[in-house]
Amino acid sequence: MDKRRLVYPRSWMLVCLTCLVLLAIGVIGLEKPLAAEGEPLPAFEPGQVMVKLRPEGRAQADEVAARHGATVIEDLTSGWYLLAVPNGQEQAAIVDLLRDELVSAAELNYRIISFMGLGLRSSHLESFPTFRLQPDQLTGGAQLASAANDPQFPAQWNLIRIRVASQYLDEPSAWDYTTGGSNIIIAILGTGIDRNHPDLKDKLLPGYDFVNKDDDPSEDGMGFGTMQAGIAAAISNNHLGVAGASWGARILPVKVLDSKTGGNYATVIKGINYAVDQKANIINMSFSGYDSNYQALQEAINYAVSRGALPIASVGEKGAEPELRTPYPAALNGVLGVTATDRNDVRLPSSGHGPFVDVAAPGEDIIGTYCENDYRGYATGYGSEFAAPQVSGVAALIWSMNPTLKATEVARIIKESARDLGPSGPGEDYDYGLVDAMAGVMKTPHYLEVNRPFLHFGQAGNMIQPSQYTITNTYTSAPTWVVTTTADWLMASQPTVNVPSTVTISITPGAEHGCDSRSAQAHVTSLMEQTVTKTITLNAILRYNRPCPVRVYVPWIGYNQRNKNR
Repeated sequence: MDKRRLVYPRSWMLVCLTCLVLLAIGVIGLEKPLAAEGEPLPAFEPGQVMVKLRPEGRAQADEVAARHGATVIEDLTSGWYLLAVPNGQEQAAIVDLLRDELVSAAELNYRIISFMGLGLRSSHLESFPTFRLQPDQLTGGAQLASAANDPQFPAQWNLIRIRVASQYLDEPSAWDYTTGGSNIIIAILGTGIDRNHPDLKDKLLPGYDFVNKDDDPSEDGMGFGTMQAGIAAAISNNHLGVAGASWGARILPVKVLDSKTGGNYATVIKGINYAVDQKANIINMSFSGYDSNYQALQEAINYAVSRGALPIASVGEKGAEPELRTPYPAALNGVLGVTATDRNDVRLPSSGHGPFVDVAAPGEDIIGTYCENDYRGYATGYGSEFAAPQVSGVAALIWSMNPTLKATEVARIIKESARDLGPSGPGEDYDYGLVDAMAGVMKTPHYLEVNRPFLHFGQAGNMIQPSQYTITNTYTSAPTWVVTTTADWLMASQPTVNVPSTVTISITPGAEHGCDSRSAQAHVTSLMEQTVTKTITLNAILRYNRPCPVRVYVPWIGYNQRNKNR
């Protein structure tokens, strides 16, 4: 969606501190408010402003700041700097800075917040109940699909609703074609991610903590970032806990929110830039700011998109505000804005809606990994903050089908393949509709890539070495490809169903005895309707350790001819 119509004119009136009404979250039966009672979060960071210097002024940042009674806190990159100014003088400092010919823009460092809908319900790792469908819940002769063996998978209704997974064997789903490649990185910008959660720890990249300014983003006092990570890409099919939308995607923890799930534009900008520089494909942001002065944030998004990353953001919870306001970064150009729906595909009453919505995803009773201090387990959540990570997981599946896609192409596929929930065409409640992973995967041109350019077999004694070759399709599963051979002496197995998917190519029994050499071809073919490359041909040769006998023709000389020669 082109969201330029959401740009509002700036006003340099004094900004009043706005008291944000925070939703309490229920954790293990206790109320845990996001801020102390009677302690409203400020609308912007006191004593801070963000300023953009023209190229010729960037080497003089300290001098420019000093001329206006400010000091440089840090370089936010791309010409933006975070400055310290006297408390209560933020707006006056901006007016003063904008008079400087070396300054091209100046903004307040606005706060962002993540409202966790109606809250979290959690349970300990060892005591979380196991959900299983009973025989009387099966209809007709259908069989329960074993898409994932995680104990809580049958309760993850949302994955079935958006066709990431299927409930019955005769129902196709995205996981039939790909469960996600490890080449895709999802950056989770949030409260940090618990490094020791057993359903996450083997998938986590190092990451960074921009709140405490260190390289340990594992402190997640709210458990919020940990939950987002599990929804998007928990370790799956491991007989433990939950399944992530993408089994293969790796997770980059980027802590930009504090223990009250609060942060600011400057911290988010640093987090976005860091995620891009760490080669993240997808940047998940389940939080919102509500002020329309967002040039610095938009430029960070522009940088992400220009470097091939796809920003995805929740549209927030309108129930947490006295009136509906435009959420950022969801409303920015280049960001995929996600609202939340219930089990009936109806927008949650508390979830944001408006022209900033691109797609919807389930946001009711969403199960994910969870932690709080030394406690590790799982929780169910409610709201668009839990819908956005599902879309991030779906984006990872689409990118696994074709890792050569641009971020804008992945976003287009997600939107165009969504199931319309409105009466006709896009609407402000759902815009393109409910994300549909299966339709998105089928709409993606399949990029077929294998790990070998040729096959070379040789005879050693009475053995053929190597005995076989393993051909690996890195990104997709068995239904997407097949290998055939052009000679009887060369045979290929059926593809394995996992990702990466493999085929074994070997010599047909009996063909190990021969002489000289034989040649043939193995054709690796995509079975998808839309493909980038339909067939890859691998040349195969089998060399024996002895030459074939040379037959010499000697003309036969008969008895009469021999007598004549005497």
